Amino acid sequence: KTTTISSDTETASPAAALSPGRQRETAGRRRSRRLGSQSYIGYTFSSGYVLLLLAFGIGPMIYALYLAFTKLLSLTLPAGVLPL
Repeated sequence: KTTTISSDTETASPAAALSPGRQRETAGRRRSRRLGSQSYIGYTFSSGYVLLLLAFGIGPMIYALYLAFTKLLSLTLPAGVLPL
């Protein structure tokens, strides 16, 4: 049995009967819907890393900078020690 491939648009699928611009637009919508669900999964996985980075990486760094540039008056100095 032999199979022939027809180039007629009448016997082809309905998508093939569309103009080239319309085909790209339809394919683009399908692709963007699929990529949207895949990006949601990516954001879900990376959000855990970002939250941990903020909590244990950047948060303590900002707090250390705050402590470094803040004069703590609540500390009392022992007798005989001069403040800087």
